[in-house]
Amino acid sequence: MEIAIDSAGIILLAKCDILRETCDIADLGITAAIKDEVMAGLEKGRKDALYMQELLNERKINVSEVDMKLTKKFVEDFNLGIGEASVIALAVNRNIPLIADDNRCRKVGKVLGLEILSSLDFPIILYKKDAIDYEKAKICMEIMKKEGWFGEGVLAEYSKYLSNIEGDRK
Repeated sequence: MEIAIDSAGIILLAKCDILRETCDIADLGITAAIKDEVMAGLEKGRKDALYMQELLNERKINVSEVDMKLTKKFVEDFNLGIGEASVIALAVNRNIPLIADDNRCRKVGKVLGLEILSSLDFPIILYKKDAIDYEKAKICMEIMKKEGWFGEGVLAEYSKYLSNIEGDRK
């Protein structure tokens, strides 16, 4: 399954050390603008940028051309940054889901009829597919709580869902 992903999603999944596992279950697509946003961290020695560079070199993450006219329209019409607008354009053009955590980006995607996923979905998805264990999934939730901009209610909901899955497996 092909999925478009924004820079925040790449960064959070990298910080959780599950970006590779995510690439193993989905074909992640980014745009040049998203690549530039994440790779700007190389100068600062950021782990997420180094991790993404490795996956780009291995062709586990694909950088795709995007319709710049549509991207510019999304920037103007929805007051989005170029990265968010470009990844939404990629998802629209390919009719694929979008991993986005920014509220405005998520709202625009929903208005446009896209399937919207969150970085928070992936510890759960990977756990359900036995790609990571329960402890790793819990650690990811803690990292996302610390590093992401998720509300307490959303975090509690995802954590409870993860616990329920673990309970059902026992």
